[in-house]
Amino acid sequence: MVSRVQAVLKRSERSQSDGSEEIISYAGIKIDKKRHSVTVDGSGLDLTPKEYELLTCFTENPGIVFSRDQLLEKIFFLFECSLFVFFPRSYSW
Repeated sequence: MVSRVQAVLKRSERSQSDGSEEIISYAGIKIDKKRHSVTVDGSGLDLTPKEYELLTCFTENPGIVFSRDQLLEKIFFLFECSLFVFFPRSYSW
């Protein structure tokens, strides 16, 4: 529980202090963080809120491999049961 709260605080600090870019571009993907919109090669893409958060996490950190637990802390911090829908334990990691 403590690590989950720390993850939330880190996200909060990062969004307040670093003035991170409002538009992220990577490999033809453009994410407008202010509007919560995503385009791929100019075409709009409809994503669920968690899909949007995952895509943002991956494009902000290209080349980094996240463990299931790291994604839990970064994206699903308080919604552990929803993580099982996206990443069931039956997958071999």
